[in-house]
Amino acid sequence: MKQPLWPSLLLVALPAVLLSQKPAPEISISAVTASGQNLYSGWPLIVRTTIMNSLRLSNPAGGPVVIAPSAGPWTSAIHFSAVPSTGQTGTWPLQLIATPATPSLTLDPSSYVIMSWEMSPAQVSALAPGTYQLSAVLDVSSTKGWKGTAKSDPVTIQVGPEPTLTPLLQSQKALMIAQYDVDAGDLTDALAVATKEIQSQPSDYAAQVEEASILDLQGYPILALMENSAAINAYNQANPNVTDPPFTLLALQQHLFSEAFDVYGVSAVTAGPPTTDSNGNYVVELQIKNNSDVTLDSVTVTAVTLNSAAPATLPAAISNLAAEASATVTVTFPSSAGAAGTNGVLHVSGKYTGAPIAGNQQAGNWNSVLSVMLP
Repeated sequence: MKQPLWPSLLLVALPAVLLSQKPAPEISISAVTASGQNLYSGWPLIVRTTIMNSLRLSNPAGGPVVIAPSAGPWTSAIHFSAVPSTGQTGTWPLQLIATPATPSLTLDPSSYVIMSWEMSPAQVSALAPGTYQLSAVLDVSSTKGWKGTAKSDPVTIQVGPEPTLTPLLQSQKALMIAQYDVDAGDLTDALAVATKEIQSQPSDYAAQVEEASILDLQGYPILALMENSAAINAYNQANPNVTDPPFTLLALQQHLFSEAFDVYGVSAVTAGPPTTDSNGNYVVELQIKNNSDVTLDSVTVTAVTLNSAAPATLPAAISNLAAEASATVTVTFPSSAGAAGTNGVLHVSGKYTGAPIAGNQQAGNWNSVLSVMLP
């Protein structure tokens, strides 16, 4: 469709304005606390920080922002400001969980980075009770990259003594301590915390999921699969009117099943962002990987749904898929699969046959559950 002349004139002038903008970092934080803004003595504190490129909305094709302090890794330029209601700014001993892979950070407009910082239960217990405004500050003064100061909007945290624990608060405390132990690399203590909570509250499916995740990290996928299955059962019993358990439980179940049993076969499918065709249908590209060390003679998608909608036709079978190789197939769903801008659940299942091993033909089924955002 032709556009009137005056918008075209604006489009000609706009890139010059955008090019004059210099990329800068924007930082934001969120705090994982007990409930609402409360941080109780004896609980850990987990803070997530996100850094993005300031051009992500105004000029997605703009240049990168480079954070490269002259002394130390780029994370050393981040500190936290905790302002109590008394107004005397202080610092909290938040520790970065992971070491950055590179000393400098380069962020294109379309990319971002999330970091986690923690305080131990003992450090939280040492804080004076009160209301605090916690902010993250990125300050770089000597560098070949971006120079300046970027400060996040503050989050309010109410520090105080631990109340009498309800079953929900008891579960939240156990999960936060287990996560703190996992981040600290102490899987043994993390597993002990999750196990103790399950013994205290056998129907706590969130603790069962945490235990499954820890067992997986320890290299016990079958035990993890059994525990996650118990979590799904506990969730279904607690929510009899809900059709399916949360997607996170289903995705973890698929991951654990693949780890435990899929020695020869197809790995979990991945999907690119859906698009729409000229008729408004949703088009999804599925990437299917051969997760074995032998060539698969045939890989077939036998069923696929987007929410509850099925495609008019299934993709053709993939022939002679080499070991560790991937192939892409395209599936088209009707627009009735879901509203634009909403999350969709993609269920994919299929079968495969492979080259004989020890005289036995390799064959099996595979399933994947994916979450996609409808355009």
